[in-house]
Amino acid sequence: MEPFKLQFNRDAVVALAGHVRRAWPEFPESAFIRQATSGLDELELKARVQFIAQALARSLPEDWPQAIEILQGALGDEVCPDRAGSGKTDASGVRGFLIMVLGEVVVIRGLASPETSLLLLAEMTKRFTAEFAVRPFLSQHLEVTSRVFDRWVQHPSAHVRRLVSEGSRPRLPWSFRLEAFASDPSLASSW
Repeated sequence: MEPFKLQFNRDAVVALAGHVRRAWPEFPESAFIRQATSGLDELELKARVQFIAQALARSLPEDWPQAIEILQGALGDEVCPDRAGSGKTDASGVRGFLIMVLGEVVVIRGLASPETSLLLLAEMTKRFTAEFAVRPFLSQHLEVTSRVFDRWVQHPSAHVRRLVSEGSRPRLPWSFRLEAFASDPSLASSW
């Protein structure tokens, strides 16, 4: 069995680029692929995700609302709730593990705009999960994110409801500890 990090390889970058170009025909595809793959093979899993995300974040328009539209346009079909994790990036668009890259782009570019960025994370989580990407919003914008989570616990999508519980776990593998929730678990009591 090959190491999981190898899922984030040149083929994945090329597939991602194709879906972004479909959503935004002016996308500098060749330059992005060069930036996202030059040195990628030497990196471990989380570093690969960040490396690709940084290249994509630099390649998108400066205007964050326009970038949101592009990222949303690159998304694939939603994953069925009873088959969570089964979706893979395919002809419909980005799904599965590559959502981790898109989520990291939202953190890099959208942390200053929590309300609109959280809406995009809700769409992404329907295609895999955004539990890693939502944590910086909880850490830096607790009040705004809490108001959004209050709505999400009633969301029709099981994936979005799950994002509330998984994203707000004080400790989550592959992510940083949410100190506020570790110190005061009652912060999540309404969810």
